[in-house]
Amino acid sequence: MAFDLEAIKRRMAQLSGKNFGSQWKPKPPSEHYVRIIALPNNDGEPCATRMFYYDISKFPIIAPYQFGKPDPFQELINKLREDGSPESRELAKKLYPKPKHYAAVIVRGEEDKGPQIWGFSKSVYSSILTLMMDPDYGDITDVERGHDIKVTISQAPGKQYWDTAIMARPKPTALSSKPEDVIKWTSSIPNVDALNPLKTYEELEKVLNDWLNPPSESAEGGGEEKMTTRPPITPPAAGAHKKPSGKSLDDVFAQIENED
Repeated sequence: MAFDLEAIKRRMAQLSGKNFGSQWKPKPPSEHYVRIIALPNNDGEPCATRMFYYDISKFPIIAPYQFGKPDPFQELINKLREDGSPESRELAKKLYPKPKHYAAVIVRGEEDKGPQIWGFSKSVYSSILTLMMDPDYGDITDVERGHDIKVTISQAPGKQYWDTAIMARPKPTALSSKPEDVIKWTSSIPNVDALNPLKTYEELEKVLNDWLNPPSESAEGGGEEKMTTRPPITPPAAGAHKKPSGKSLDDVFAQIENED
């Protein structure tokens, strides 16, 4: 009996909550047409939002607190806010997580890949929501009368980051002319959270301590590394990991922004 290797991979991906090649990462300069598919179990929102800690390590770190997990970053932010000094507030602002948004998309011309997950910034998500609030477009994710969107990726000379612009196609269309494709695509959307595995509390604690206490460049001619004087984190007592009381991080960040 002959086996379909690709079918086996797809089944393994479904069972593990992961999808092979499930991320779409367009690069500049490029133009694409995509169709957003509503994510399942997402409280009625077309896209998912996840919070990440940036500029702490080589790659962004997904924040455990949003899943009800112990989070040393959140614990430190709350301690810094309780301290209340200008230096503590400034450090808290550097630690505060920032959002990244995700949508499931069918990339036109790459339909054979099925649904892919596209990650983007707050400004792109705002543009998507603005389109959906426009009565000329409405629910652009509707599988029968939704709208494809044009995604343009560009990068100005000398600019570090890419620019992403979106524009809806004026004519509504079906997700696919083949009902079997619609069923297959909407039932095989990749798990957003499988793309960003959570680190353990101990791993996060080490990352945070390394960031707080980085080795300085070797003293000239000395050959020994000097350490910064910022104190290491004091971990909670065993069994004491709990969600901090008082203000939520969202409230804290809103207050920080208002104080600027």
